[in-house]
Amino acid sequence: MRTVDEPGRETPVVAETDVLVVGGGPAGQAAAVAAARAGAEVTLLERYGYLGGLASGGMVLVLDDMCTEREVSVGGLALEIIDRMRRIGACVAPPMEDCFRNDPDVRNRWVRWGFEELYARKKPKPIVYAASFDPEGWKQASQQMALEASVHLRLHSWFSRALVEDGTVRGVIVETKAGRQAILGRVVIDATGDGDVFGSAGAPAIHGSYILTLVHRLADVDTQAAIQFEDRDPMAAQQLDRGALRADDAVPDHAGDHLVVAHAPELCLLVELDERLRKLVQVLVLAPLDVELRE
Repeated sequence: MRTVDEPGRETPVVAETDVLVVGGGPAGQAAAVAAARAGAEVTLLERYGYLGGLASGGMVLVLDDMCTEREVSVGGLALEIIDRMRRIGACVAPPMEDCFRNDPDVRNRWVRWGFEELYARKKPKPIVYAASFDPEGWKQASQQMALEASVHLRLHSWFSRALVEDGTVRGVIVETKAGRQAILGRVVIDATGDGDVFGSAGAPAIHGSYILTLVHRLADVDTQAAIQFEDRDPMAAQQLDRGALRADDAVPDHAGDHLVVAHAPELCLLVELDERLRKLVQVLVLAPLDVELRE
């Protein structure tokens, strides 16, 4: 078996390929599928036991920013995976006839899904083409696309370092369940999301920053009742939303055994309080709620 010399060891080369993609998130999966469909032999490395990266394991849940002001500007593999997830009941997206409109009926259908144009200046914001998906559906659809394109998947393979020869990345070292391994590629694509491969290779880079948000899923929430409450009294809904996002050391005594929380103006729910939650969240009672909310 061919090996790679490393300090104090000989690491076995377990695969050689035309295109080696490191990272199985949406970018890596798309790069691997595109290269394989173009006729290349492709190996895709992923540190976890599934594809999707933050889209699946990180529960991103919504694909947005897919439009210009009046048209869908993202296509290709992104729309293909949306279509595949829709066919298995794992994805929701508005029809094109509802996109780029802001009339009440259209907004009532889709705003709860997060399909607003975030950067629009006009009010109310129009609905744009976007997709809300189930993370498990993303795992299934992305793996099917890769396997149908004859991509060689190597899961549970954690990138360790780049193999650089004459200023060119020739492959990578990974840690796996079977031990330390080397995979060589004529072309190596860094889709780690953190620049692990080019960072290890010593390539120049710039540092930037971006917003971070927290995504979560909630069950048994009467979103229609919450939306009706917002429609009847938008000022109270906005105040409730802002107040529930504040954290403090104590909860007022009148809060009782339950806490009203609003993550977004269209989302209200009742949460059982325990001592840990009491220390994290402050209830702000601004207006009586005549909305039936489930425990």
